[in-house]
Parts: sequence; structure tokens; C-alpha cells
Amino acid sequence: MASDAKACPKCGSPNKKKGGCIKIVGIAFAVIIGLAIIGAITGGGGKKGEKGEIERAGAEQMSDIQWEEIDKIYNLKSSSTELQKKEAWKNYEGKKVQWSGTVTSVGETFGTLQLQVKINPNTLTSDVLVSLKDSARSEALKLKEGDTVTFQGTLDDWGTLMPITLDQGVITK
Repeated sequence: MASDAKACPKCGSPNKKKGGCIKIVGIAFAVIIGLAIIGAITGGGGKKGEKGEIERAGAEQMSDIQWEEIDKIYNLKSSSTELQKKEAWKNYEGKKVQWSGTVTSVGETFGTLQLQVKINPNTLTSDVLVSLKDSARSEALKLKEGDTVTFQGTLDDWGTLMPITLDQGVITK
């Protein structure tokens, strides 16, 4: 029986194959799109909301977290496992820090002003990626690669091969 036939020409039985595979793919696609829309509206669950609360609570005052403490856990030579790093990050995320280092890059990505800084002299590129506030633009424009910079920001994320990221950054010196 042809897939576009409404019924069997011999017995008259309805064609059950009509649009079967295409119909299933269409339904699956619609479900995925629907879930994506719901996730966008609700913020993807509770994680983003929790993160926002952590940032607001910790960003109000400067913490005493030193770069060496972070570097000990998150540098490439660290013996900490990924699970240990993830668990330790709970103590740092959302805390406001002030560190100094050498400028490796200043740029803008997707409309966000970013400062990359090398603090550990053994690092090849940069240790910290700071997403700067718009108000820091004039200070960022003055910086050159190799300059020493002091900056503040809120600890945002860590990565095995990526630098530590800070949000709401400002340049203090």
C-alpha cells in the first residue's frame, strides 16, 4: 500500500502508516521547543535564582580571599578532582575579591567589556577573566598589555582549562 493512500485498495482498511515517522519527529520537535521556551521564561529552574542570591549576598562587602588560595585548588597542576573543585567553589562563588596582576588583554565580546589578567607568572595566557561594568570603560581604555592592574569583581565561575571568571568588575588602579 502506498504511504499516501488513505486506505487499502483491496480490503479498505485505513492506512496506519500515514505520516508516522514525520509525525513523531514533529511532535518531538514541538516538545523540545516548548521546553526551551518554558526554560527561558522561568530562568532554567532554580540555579540562576540561587546564583543571583549568592552574588547579591557576597558582593556587598570585600572578602579576604587571596589569589593563592584559589590558584592552589584550580590551577592545572592541582591534584584536586573535578568533584572536589566543584564542591570547593561553593565557598567562593558570589564573593567579592580584589586582586592585582598583569594585563594580557582588554576587549569586548558580545557587548561585554572584558579584562584578562595573568596573576601566576607560570601561566601561559591569563588566570582571570573579568567582565567589567560599563562604568569601567574609560579606565579599561587606558590599559595596555603588560600593565599592572588592580581590579575588583564578584567570583562567578571556574573551569579546568578556562580562567577564573569575575562579574561586575571594576578597575581600582
